[in-house]
Amino acid sequence: IAQWRRRRAVDPLLTQWRRWCVHLARAGVRRSDHEGPLDFAARAARLLPARAAVIDEVSRRYVALRYARPHASTDEVRAFRTLVDASLRA
Repeated sequence: IAQWRRRRAVDPLLTQWRRWCVHLARAGVRRSDHEGPLDFAARAARLLPARAAVIDEVSRRYVALRYARPHASTDEVRAFRTLVDASLRA
């Protein structure tokens, strides 16, 4: 009997945000389950002051794409991924 597995739809924006959160967790700032993106970013910026500007930029861009424009275009998601990629190398 063949089993069909339901594949979850991949959300590329959420995938990038989670990559960013893993990066910050490795730097010592783990996001709590109850913590929204801006609260997490504020706490992370306090704990990692040298990275405060990029933390703010990534989190504000994520919030804008996720909540202000819940249907981000492919180009916007690609730009967010580029921002996350650059910030991971910095």
